[in-house]
Amino acid sequence: MTTIPDFSGDRLDPDKKITAVGFMRKCGLYFREREIDDLERQLLDVEGHLDPDSPADRWFKSIPDADPRKSSWAAFKGAFETRFQVAAPPPKPTAQLQAALAGMRISVEELAKDTVVVNGTRVPVLRDFTTRVNELVTEANVGSEQGAALWLFYQGLEPWLRVAVGAIPATWDDMITTLSGIPQHVIDAAVAAHREKVRVDNKMNDVLRKLEGMRVAPVVYQAPAPGPTPAAGGAAGAVPPRGAATGGGGTGGAAGGAAQAGGGGARGGGRGGGGFGRRVPTEAEKAALRVVLAGSIARRAPSTPEGRVQYAAQRAEWETRNGNVPAATLDVSVTGYPLTPGTADPATGECWDCGIRELPVHRGDCRGREKVPSLERRFRAVCGSWLLPERNAAGVNVVEEEDSPGVPWYGAEEGGGNGQAGF
Repeated sequence: MTTIPDFSGDRLDPDKKITAVGFMRKCGLYFREREIDDLERQLLDVEGHLDPDSPADRWFKSIPDADPRKSSWAAFKGAFETRFQVAAPPPKPTAQLQAALAGMRISVEELAKDTVVVNGTRVPVLRDFTTRVNELVTEANVGSEQGAALWLFYQGLEPWLRVAVGAIPATWDDMITTLSGIPQHVIDAAVAAHREKVRVDNKMNDVLRKLEGMRVAPVVYQAPAPGPTPAAGGAAGAVPPRGAATGGGGTGGAAGGAAQAGGGGARGGGRGGGGFGRRVPTEAEKAALRVVLAGSIARRAPSTPEGRVQYAAQRAEWETRNGNVPAATLDVSVTGYPLTPGTADPATGECWDCGIRELPVHRGDCRGREKVPSLERRFRAVCGSWLLPERNAAGVNVVEEEDSPGVPWYGAEEGGGNGQAGF
């Protein structure tokens, strides 16, 4: 709220920066905000802010109560400004003042400071902002107007503040009244949401800094040496080696079975590329994966319409960073992947296909649930295989290749040469 500064009327005092016109304007704003209409109370407040025994104080006390100059606030204001008139700069053009009003902004970062010091007194940030708007409105004399400046000012408010204000007020006076009446709990909620966003951003920055300083040596996997070729029409009931092509899988299936899958390794070129070798991750690889996992959990968007938009943006950002990495060399244990809103944390025993923890961990047994993207399934598989205590000795045991979004190969072709499942 507006506070009335002291006034001496002494032009030789370098510490008294306020002019008579400025002093009267401060008084008028003070009375307006507190709805003080009584002339006697107004004059007492003015007298209380005149330096004792100053030129202004002596002039005020020399005027009898019955003097016409004290008959109304307008008469007193005119006499006061005339008596202590100084060479003031010319008033700013109305268009310039309206442009300044249209450009006034307040951010949630400023509101997070709670209070600011104004003339030695701590006042809430939004109240100080409203007071400054009120001063400009009074100086421009546009309180009863609307115009383009008010519309631009309204559009420049933060989204949550526009919601609190509601529809655009009819005049500047209505806007000031509405801003002054915003409940404190609305401001506190906006500030709390901002602080939570800052906390998550800082946590993510810490994770990224750790990742930048971490060097994980690449592991080169080689296919095992080919075994002896079985004779034509081999023994009945013979089981082909793990990962070997069966049915229509062809050489692509053999390649898929031979490739190792330490975090998204190379895959076979044919439809048989479902069987993957296993390996035991090192402790350094596990530690690096925990850092990546913590960052993915911290950034997971909420299960709301706004969260879905945020999730789509996260996936687009991931594709921008990693979309040019060949599938054969993509390692999700290093890159991570955005988690679908509403799903469980990875490595908590959740179903890797749909991300729901309550369901049995069996591929394809999701009871009609929507499956998460294939790269997220691969990321969850790596986290579960590496980090769950009962699976520490196992490697990645589910990887699927999609020809089109949402259609994994094992759902598109039943028995089409699929390699042995990794469960």
